[in-house]
Amino acid sequence: MGALYGYINFNKKPESNLSEIMSSPAFYWGGDNHFKYSAENILIGNLHRFNTPEAVSEQQPYEPKPNNFVLFTGRIDNRNNLLKLLNLKEEINISDGFIVAKIWEKYGIDLVNYLEGDWVVVVWQAMEKKLHILRDHHGYSALYYYCNDNFFAFATSIKSLLAIDAIPKKPNMKRVAQVLTSWQGSGLDCAYEGILRLPPAHAMEVDNNLKIKQYKHWFPESTKTVNYANEKDYYSQFFEEYSRAVEVRLRSYKPVGSQLSGGLDSGTVVALAAMHLKKKGIKLPTFTSTPAFDIKGMTSKTRFGDEAYLAKLTADYTGNADWFPVDAADVNPFDAIKEGIEIHDEPFHAGANTFWISEIKRVAQGMNLGSMLTGQGGNATVSWPTPGFLQIMSRKKDLIKPKEFFSYYGLRHVILPLYVPQSVKNIIRNNKKGDMPFLDYSAIKKEYAINNKIAEQMQAEDHDPSFSKTASPLTTRLKIIKPGSSIVGFLHSQAAAWNNLEMRDPTFDKRLMEYCLSVPDHIYVSGGKDRMLLRKSFEGMLPPEVLWNTNRGRQAADIGQRVVKFQKTGKAILDELSNSALCNEILDIKRMNFILNDLTKEINSKNNNEAGTVLLRGITAGLFLLRFEK
Repeated sequence: MGALYGYINFNKKPESNLSEIMSSPAFYWGGDNHFKYSAENILIGNLHRFNTPEAVSEQQPYEPKPNNFVLFTGRIDNRNNLLKLLNLKEEINISDGFIVAKIWEKYGIDLVNYLEGDWVVVVWQAMEKKLHILRDHHGYSALYYYCNDNFFAFATSIKSLLAIDAIPKKPNMKRVAQVLTSWQGSGLDCAYEGILRLPPAHAMEVDNNLKIKQYKHWFPESTKTVNYANEKDYYSQFFEEYSRAVEVRLRSYKPVGSQLSGGLDSGTVVALAAMHLKKKGIKLPTFTSTPAFDIKGMTSKTRFGDEAYLAKLTADYTGNADWFPVDAADVNPFDAIKEGIEIHDEPFHAGANTFWISEIKRVAQGMNLGSMLTGQGGNATVSWPTPGFLQIMSRKKDLIKPKEFFSYYGLRHVILPLYVPQSVKNIIRNNKKGDMPFLDYSAIKKEYAINNKIAEQMQAEDHDPSFSKTASPLTTRLKIIKPGSSIVGFLHSQAAAWNNLEMRDPTFDKRLMEYCLSVPDHIYVSGGKDRMLLRKSFEGMLPPEVLWNTNRGRQAADIGQRVVKFQKTGKAILDELSNSALCNEILDIKRMNFILNDLTKEINSKNNNEAGTVLLRGITAGLFLLRFEK
């Protein structure tokens, strides 16, 4: 994934050095080539990266129609189908950008219905003075934009926009509050006021008056359920779609590696990737985050904090994967967060995981890899556990035994969801957790939350801060996937580019996601077990200890020990935050200090968890806000 950038001003010609201003801070996104298009009132550039073998042949912009100029960044995963559609033969000198231009020539803005993969397409129609920007369905890409009465600017990297003096640099405090409280929002806002995101599954048009029309082009929530007479057909089609989704993501200019946990999602990705690469005589390097400290007592009975054993079992079982444990013992988690703020230019949710995420990418970069596979999207797609399935299928004999209705689990997950009105459940929840349950798991200051009506804003946007509101399986699933609003692509593309990599997630493949959403819920659960679509489809492909494991992994289970090891850095940061009026306005710095001090006395499961959810996530917000103190 390279980086696009652009600028339109119909009243004034762009400055002669604007290309340098916008491209320089984002140059690390792609230094293999630099494509430009410029006219009297517009500038468009592309910092190009060789991410596939065909990318070496890329020559942009393309002009498939007179005065239609096309620039593209990303990767097209269904290129073989598109070549057939265009009556073209597969050749190494046919780039993905060339294919995209041909699809635009034939279908115009409907090209969003033909492209699959991770991509952003920009088309300038010079005669109409109209700009089109189109984004992938749910891929690992990014696009920010800013518009006022005088100009419109856009970029894959927000750094290109921040380099423009005319764009104000003010913090978006609502977005900061959202990060602190695990409240995603619409996906449009970033942490800078006035700078917006183009979310996945969206496209936009900018006309000659700088009026913006934005629209959504993919609606997976409308996917129709498929019904097969033979149950085995669900598994065979699933395996076929999943295998394809992995195979197309192995097309890389440099070698491919994969992250590997002890679970099913990345485990099945690795199993399929190793299988495909074995045909070419290539081994798959895999990387697992492992603890550097004792994690006894740091996880619940249904979680395991050391994924090394199961991950290595998976790698060895494939017969074609090398396994590399990464304990990141010497990585300062506070310094990792500082680097994360530099990478993302905004606070982020995964403060406790930043150290190992960054270290795995650095190790992969040191091995000269170009692409990294992950299975992050699997929980709501390929290995959907169907939480709440008992609400609608409790009477199926193969799902629940009658005696289980009268257990605690049956009362909580069957009787209450089925028969208790939502209004009563809300009263029970509020009595138990209060009107602002997010105060328990975030560093947001109570006074700030009250004065800015955070709870009321959450309610208006249908966000449940207690994460206990019951819903149908499909609704629950879509809240995890967040089609048309997810910011996962932004974060992954930024972190990968920083380390000269491209992240690829087969579990977010468009066709695979649509198929998974079309499978009836009863295929995912049977005999009292969940994730059965994946488990049955991969029998013989994963070791039984992994395939039938019902416990979940806990990443960074030793985060408390890591915080204590580098406590001096943490204390210095908290001192700096304490001297900031902006940080004191929104952050409960007193509580953050208490957690750090408490960890130094004794580490337990409670403060170990708070180290991530309160202390480190709060520090991501504080370090971002310090930018505006300067």
